[in-house]
Amino acid sequence: MPTYLFQLGHCPDLSHAEILGVNPRFGGALHSPQRLPNAVICKTDSEETIHHIFNELGGAIRLCEVIHTLKIEGWNSVSSDILVESILAAKLDSILMSSEHRAIFGLTFLGDSSAQSPRKLHNLLHETAVGLKNHLREKECSCRFVLPDPNEKRVELSGAQVDKNNLLEKGLEIVFHFDGQQTLILGLTKRIQAYEEFSQRDYGRPQRDARSGMLPPKLARMMINLARTDETKTILDPFCGSGGILMEASLAGLGATGFDNSEKAVNDSLENRKWLENRFPDLHNKIRVFHGDACSLHSLCEPLYFDACVTEPYLGPPVTQPLNETQFEKISHQLEPLYIRALGEIRAAIKPGGRVVFITPRFRLQDSTQTGVLSILREIKLLGYTILDPFAEFQSTDRRATLIYERPKQVVLREIFVLKS
Repeated sequence: MPTYLFQLGHCPDLSHAEILGVNPRFGGALHSPQRLPNAVICKTDSEETIHHIFNELGGAIRLCEVIHTLKIEGWNSVSSDILVESILAAKLDSILMSSEHRAIFGLTFLGDSSAQSPRKLHNLLHETAVGLKNHLREKECSCRFVLPDPNEKRVELSGAQVDKNNLLEKGLEIVFHFDGQQTLILGLTKRIQAYEEFSQRDYGRPQRDARSGMLPPKLARMMINLARTDETKTILDPFCGSGGILMEASLAGLGATGFDNSEKAVNDSLENRKWLENRFPDLHNKIRVFHGDACSLHSLCEPLYFDACVTEPYLGPPVTQPLNETQFEKISHQLEPLYIRALGEIRAAIKPGGRVVFITPRFRLQDSTQTGVLSILREIKLLGYTILDPFAEFQSTDRRATLIYERPKQVVLREIFVLKS
């Protein structure tokens, strides 16, 4: 049974949870998924299905097939000779020599890099590439190699490098993953994330409103996968903004309905819908958008109509610096009643047992390593919701089992609740 490795995105817990959320819809095709540094590793008896799963994900960067594993005493004991020997043991040189074109390969490092500086890792990959090239030259095989940008901290090829050099079609991207203990994994990249398509839906759509906040398409896709079960056919977004969640839901084959109390947002969503339908005619009539307040859903739609809800509400005024206690309390008192009212309306619009994936903000605070969180847990439970734990098979829990989406130096973090109606 082949083994595969998913490289996780910049919020690895969220990406991991997404994989766990998608797996049941594919019959549990990922057997015993295990978390590694920046990755999830699993076995599968259906290679075709694992490729379909990867295509569904918003938070996975690479899909690699594990070719060889090596026990080591620690990362400091690894040399370029050892890495070249592992490549030869996996017979990857034979694959390169059998190419109809001039052989080309790329090297990427994933996993725990805490034991080495990026500079040393870049040097190690360069020495390994030269060693493999010399071996192939001795076999009268001409080749060239591609390496990560030595000025970057991440010692991995970008998706653009993989694409530009046709590594998946005409060559190999060889991946080394170190688990931080004693196992070095050697893999071959089989798929990379459709980064250009996500970027096009983020920056290429006709309407974007930075002032009201913009949900990245990858995050929208991850949230949809957390909300979706086998029974999910329709998605509600009562704070739809410019329609990012609606577009990702329609691309995932779901019917998507959005409401917003801003006429500009509704018009933006409609224009983005038209743009998407022009690119994907099969999505015609998948998205519906209406003007309406999330706190008045009972007057806008039928009760218990939708299968699930995925939404990011208003996150408060723009914040560029950590908040003091007074500022945090003021924003909290503004947002908490809005969220509770909206969640009450959402529950009345969602079928019993349907999931609600709902974002709230966390704020960085002055003179504190902690973040300020909204006090809404008790009220969520009083509304009749069950909090689900993605890392416990989406079973109910009493604790605040939320997921965090953040960027470096970001003052406002996104806290993601997965609820059951």
